[in-house]
Amino acid sequence: MTFLTNPRFDSPGRELFRRRVLRPVLWVAMALAICALVAGLWVLRAGAQNPSLDDADQDRIISFSFLRAEYGQVDAAIETLTSLWGSHRANGEAGLALAILQFAKAGNPEGAAETLATTLQEARAAGPGASSPVRTTPAASHAERVALMVLLGDFYRLAGRSDQAVQLYRQALQADPKLAHASCELARVLTARGDLKGADKAIQDALDANPEFPAALVEKGRIKRLLAQRDEALAALRKALEYDPGDADAYLELGRVYEDMGRKQDAIFAYQQALQADPGLAEAKQGLNRLRGR
Repeated sequence: MTFLTNPRFDSPGRELFRRRVLRPVLWVAMALAICALVAGLWVLRAGAQNPSLDDADQDRIISFSFLRAEYGQVDAAIETLTSLWGSHRANGEAGLALAILQFAKAGNPEGAAETLATTLQEARAAGPGASSPVRTTPAASHAERVALMVLLGDFYRLAGRSDQAVQLYRQALQADPKLAHASCELARVLTARGDLKGADKAIQDALDANPEFPAALVEKGRIKRLLAQRDEALAALRKALEYDPGDADAYLELGRVYEDMGRKQDAIFAYQQALQADPGLAEAKQGLNRLRGR
């Protein structure tokens, strides 16, 4: 390396060394690295279809699939996980990972819901004494199944299948009434369906389980505004902002409450705060334009 960096050596000699020795070595190294990567991908794809893979090999395939997705190879990652899950249906982690990629990376909540529904169905079929669907401990399987119900409810909600979402949230809450997230999401679905009475009860259940849950406080503010209970709405939204001062949705709902109350300047300020927290929030922009007469 001294030969390459020391200025006392003649420049033509260094250049000759780079051209005749160093560059060919680097090209060979790059070619070998590319060959290794291609071979690794081929082995990964073939391995995913191998029914005799042990848990460690399956975990490596799942981890590498997420890595491929992070680098933009979403379709290839989904294909690999589909193969793995197809040959290892007892591996709930593979089904869960596939569902997450179908939704989070490919924007396909419908496909994610179907995958997760099958995972949950097979977890139930395994029975309470069977191994956990995500290969941890039998004692944890009940909690994991409930968590899968809630996640499946989320996918159904995002896919616009509100009936299935409500059913899954209620099943999860029947198994564990203190699931604040499930109660909050149930309230959102019921609000969208116009069942404000049911939504009000669900959101109170969420806050009973977790009084410091900002998303539930925002949803309570939204429900109370729709019920024309503005003082309660303001109290809930201000509380949400105490726990999360940058919550754009809280400021948005606060602006709506102030607008309903005729407090124009307060509403404008709240909408501005919402846009500061989330510049792309279209509803806040619409509120400002409405109040400014545009």
